[in-house]
Amino acid sequence: GDVLRLKRTYEPVRRHSYDIADRRSQVFRPIGDGTKKGAMFWRDKYLQVAEEYDWSMKRKGARHPLGANALRVLKALLWLPGLNFKTGRIEPAITTIMKMTRFAKATVVAALRRLKEHGFLDWVRRTEKTGRERGEGPQVKQATNAYFFSLKRLTQRAAARLRQLLGGRAAVEARQAKRSTAAALRATAATTPLGELGS
Repeated sequence: GDVLRLKRTYEPVRRHSYDIADRRSQVFRPIGDGTKKGAMFWRDKYLQVAEEYDWSMKRKGARHPLGANALRVLKALLWLPGLNFKTGRIEPAITTIMKMTRFAKATVVAALRRLKEHGFLDWVRRTEKTGRERGEGPQVKQATNAYFFSLKRLTQRAAARLRQLLGGRAAVEARQAKRSTAAALRATAATTPLGELGS
């Protein structure tokens, strides 16, 4: 099975789980550039890429690779209440995702599995100490998963599309900044006496 009993504690935890303080469980990363504006733009485009992928990769007579349920779970994670864009700390319990999506546990688990399979989501299983003394009960317990987005896991096509969408905004902002700078220089020149402008 997928259950492992830790040596001496006999507390059942999932395989390949790491303590929340273990460096292997430190997988959180900023959402977009970590700013509110940048993160909101990034998550909109990330969800758009997932939706486009789901439609473009569907084969006739087959189910969608992600499906509406997986897309809804992805959106729930990206729009998690109180999400800190700078740290990208995403660690909700399965029950939290169930409440946000109104899905049954099996539906959430299946959706998470599809998102991971197609590279749109990854996670690390974690454990945490209970604080009990030896002989007083289990010393470790299962903690919530640490979820993160690794662009390296996306298909080449999906990653290229995301870069295209994000680059489009960067180009627009660069042009806007250039125009703003030029306008500021013109305004300064218009209000500065000719003798102070220099050559």
